[in-house]
Amino acid sequence: MSVAEWVELESQQVLGRAGERLSHVYFPTNSMISLLSNLEGARHFEAGQIGFEGMLGASAGLGVTASAFDAVVSGAGQAWRIQLDAWRSHCLASRTLSLLTTRYLYVELSQMGTMVA
Repeated sequence: MSVAEWVELESQQVLGRAGERLSHVYFPTNSMISLLSNLEGARHFEAGQIGFEGMLGASAGLGVTASAFDAVVSGAGQAWRIQLDAWRSHCLASRTLSLLTTRYLYVELSQMGTMVA
């Protein structure tokens, strides 16, 4: 049985809202996901983008199930997705996967810091 499923992502599709629990972890293949700020009373701005090199929901592997940003599809296409709880289980069971996830989050955080600067 496969845990990941192949899905079509439509332009402007909302995959997650800031502060809310994600249902799935997404691995875009030829699509793009924008991470948008969600500050009350302020305009939304793009804090990051996720393409084929990344994933939405990596923090779930570390026990954080809520999205820090609004996640919206900015480029339609396909992605692999896995249920959030299944992803967490895989990360807990595999030290290697957990380490790769942590490294990915470090790179993502570094890129966001560079964008802010």
